[in-house]
Amino acid sequence: GGASLSAFDTSLIAQESAGINTPEVPDGTAAGTGGSALYDPQLSIPDNIPVLTGHTYELPVNITIEPTIVGIYSSTYIVRYLTNDLDFLGASNGSDFLAPGWSMTASEPVPGTIRVAIYNSTSASGNNGGVPLQLGKLNFVVQSAANLGVSPLQIDPVALDENELLWTKDDGSVLISHLQGDYNL
Repeated sequence: GGASLSAFDTSLIAQESAGINTPEVPDGTAAGTGGSALYDPQLSIPDNIPVLTGHTYELPVNITIEPTIVGIYSSTYIVRYLTNDLDFLGASNGSDFLAPGWSMTASEPVPGTIRVAIYNSTSASGNNGGVPLQLGKLNFVVQSAANLGVSPLQIDPVALDENELLWTKDDGSVLISHLQGDYNL
């Protein structure tokens, strides 16, 4: 009934944003929830993150926010990966978007496609002076039979105008090896 959102309401919105259909929420896309200027927050994953076959890794998802913008209230994104190389285990909040203020929901609607929603219903994130912030962490195990070399991690914002801002992205990758050692010789 009222004009405010309850914790249950925000939970339903996060589930829907992450691609988990709930019968309580009608199908459709909600409008942006904040922001007042057009700028390009950038979602990114680092390139060539060194990983070893058979090991588990926590890979960062970063966001860079223009210093003239107060921050964001939410971000919904998709990460695509090669299932022959990696196996998705789960997602968690990044070091700069911690609970209890920030809530995250993640799902893998089809193998190789992860959909993540993170939001704060009470305050904006801040912009860190335009320096990248760690938005989330994706946990993977590297398949024992993974192809060696570079394996892409493609990140895409779900709504290019979320928070009434224009979003961009910078894809990343892992560099798969089966050799342990010191590479800084």
